[in-house]
Amino acid sequence: MAPRFPLLLLAVLLAVLLAACASAPTPADEVSYGATTAVSYTVRAQPGMTLLSVEACFEGAPPQRLVPVRRKARELLVQAYAPDGRPLPIERGVIDTSELPPGACPRYTLDLAYSGWGRDFLRHRDDVLTSPNLLFFFPGGAGPDLGMRARFEVPGHVSAPWVAAEDPEGWHAFRPVDLQRAGNVAFTAEPPMSFEGPGVDVQVAVLEGALEVSREDLQQWLTTAVGAVSRIAGRFPRERLHLVVVPVSEGQAPIPFGLVRRGGGPSIMLLVAANATLDRLLPDWTAIHEMTHLAMPPMYTEDRWLSEGFATYYQEVLRVRAGLMDERTAWQRFSDRIGDAAEYGGGESLWETSEHFSDIPRIYWGGTAFMILVDVALRERGRSLDELVAETQHRWIGEVDRTWHGRDVFRAFDEALGEELLTPMVEAHGRRRAVPDVSEAFRRLGVVRDEAGQVTLDEHAPLAELRRAIMRGD
Repeated sequence: MAPRFPLLLLAVLLAVLLAACASAPTPADEVSYGATTAVSYTVRAQPGMTLLSVEACFEGAPPQRLVPVRRKARELLVQAYAPDGRPLPIERGVIDTSELPPGACPRYTLDLAYSGWGRDFLRHRDDVLTSPNLLFFFPGGAGPDLGMRARFEVPGHVSAPWVAAEDPEGWHAFRPVDLQRAGNVAFTAEPPMSFEGPGVDVQVAVLEGALEVSREDLQQWLTTAVGAVSRIAGRFPRERLHLVVVPVSEGQAPIPFGLVRRGGGPSIMLLVAANATLDRLLPDWTAIHEMTHLAMPPMYTEDRWLSEGFATYYQEVLRVRAGLMDERTAWQRFSDRIGDAAEYGGGESLWETSEHFSDIPRIYWGGTAFMILVDVALRERGRSLDELVAETQHRWIGEVDRTWHGRDVFRAFDEALGEELLTPMVEAHGRRRAVPDVSEAFRRLGVVRDEAGQVTLDEHAPLAELRRAIMRGD
């Protein structure tokens, strides 16, 4: 996630958008009543996208109930009907389907007549961005092997990580695990854009709204960001990437906010200011920051200093590698931001402040300082953080439903390295209440800060070549 200051504005925005917590696909007290083996959803809407009708058809015995996956889905639910038009009982958002005969396909209606921001819901005119786990009520008692698919009969176009660009029958398969995390599904008047990057197919949905940049400009910007992130391991960390561009009002920042969601596959929402221009979008760090998150698995909240530190470290390094920023500027930013973060803080460790999200600069830039120490330690051994990320990618992709502890991620790095180096560093720095001290590392790298705060690079420092190698991506 990409922060923007001032902190008060950020805190408000995070409170609205960051509540995309994982949910189990069925409540804990559900039991199995039948043998529902698969469910097919047909989603229909009229122009204006104010009401969404969802028809659910089952293979095997019909379930006793249809259960909302997220609490918010209860608020969207308006009514439910049997195929003959008879209303079905609803209690606390749970649809009673116990009286349906085999082969019956109930339908339910969701109210999309909202405007403005919502926790998992955003409306721009007739375009809608929401989470798929608000749309699909789950057959009560079904398990993780349930077959699931959906098709859409709606005005305009639909895009989501699991929605294929072309499907002759119109069905798109997904899994119960895809509903455990919040995701992005966009209903737009304009068709999504598609392009290819290094090892990745990219789809971009653009919601309605005034933007100074053209769709061609947006594609050039996002293509550049995808290429930059591909410099970590030689290819993008995922084979498919779904992006949603949301126009917002004019502002100083071209991209005031970004957010990664993984429900159904990797998807990134990027808010783009109406007055953003291509020359301001290209060097901005936000898209690169969010895409870099996909090179690591989802982690627990206490590990934000690791996940955000990783993405923040690479947002600077990758912009240098891509020619979007010079090396001295990157080290100036590292020095400034890490120094500023060191002035914040209280009595909490990095793990604790991450859990409480109580000190944003220390989480992001304290984590960045740690990643600098990690990469330097690895490169002194002839390895690099780039290499370990590349060598462990299969672990994260192979366990898409798992939330990782930061310790386990770095333990996997140590396994790839062949020695226990990084795990003890995580333990030591995670317990500390101060930003990791990079002063000695900077001295050896040749990052020299004068009394006025200006950074110069000493090309004769002991690790000057190592410093250059970080920015070249050797």
